[in-house]
Amino acid sequence: MAELAGMKVIQQGLTGIRIFTEGGAEVIGWVEPVPTGLPSNFRDFGVGTVTQVWGWRAALARSEALVPT
Repeated sequence: MAELAGMKVIQQGLTGIRIFTEGGAEVIGWVEPVPTGLPSNFRDFGVGTVTQVWGWRAALARSEALVPT
């Protein structure tokens, strides 16, 4: 996963376990997270908070659109 080291996060969102169980996603490695400056959307329930939540199909489509061919 060295090719991912230091890459910038350009989108973030929440999705559920179904991305793995039904969508076929796999964890294939791990790299040290890079600070993004993006606000955390994990358990942020403040008034006025907007969080992107993607179903597994939408999450896979978004990730496939970002992969260069």
